[in-house]
Amino acid sequence: MITLSSSYTPSTITKQFDVIASLIVRGSEYLAIFDSRKPLAAAVQSHISPADGEMRYRVVAMLELAHRDDARKAYAVVRYWEEASYLPAGVITGDTGELATGLYQILARRRGLTFVSY
Repeated sequence: MITLSSSYTPSTITKQFDVIASLIVRGSEYLAIFDSRKPLAAAVQSHISPADGEMRYRVVAMLELAHRDDARKAYAVVRYWEEASYLPAGVITGDTGELATGLYQILARRRGLTFVSY
């Protein structure tokens, strides 16, 4: 199982991840990032903020994935995590998984990935 980080430095994003696209959810912008080696995908806030004494991108959702084929185009979701507080203050909703849906769509459209049952 992968140890999931709650934030990443700009240099880690540059070295470890591919920034696939920006993602707008409820008027807020996030970056969709993907690491095909681990494999995992995440939505991070599009702006950096201070955390642990340095400027970092805060993770608001993450998909831990498993390769399901040799070509690394088919993936299954092992675990999904979404921060409940990513919604702006005062927003009340029963909807969850909006960021996951956005990540799935971006990875399928921009990277040609297929998601299958685990």
